[in-house]
Amino acid sequence: MHNAERMDPLRVSGIRIGSPVTMDTVLVDIAFPGRPGMFSSGSREYFFPSGTIFPDWGRWLVVVSSGANWGCFLLTTGRG
Repeated sequence: MHNAERMDPLRVSGIRIGSPVTMDTVLVDIAFPGRPGMFSSGSREYFFPSGTIFPDWGRWLVVVSSGANWGCFLLTTGRG
């Protein structure tokens, strides 16, 4: 929703429920998928190219933040 050419870093933190296993990733590189005007909004859509890898399978409480924006959710990962 709040994409721009310059954005605060994206922090992805998680704790595996019922376990002391945690993870913390900070993404600073920003990307864009194409030329300006390619989207219906008429502006370039910026985003963090992320492929966050969790260190273990299970159920995770994940908190994601960038500047004043944040969100949290439960994520269940399976065995490879």
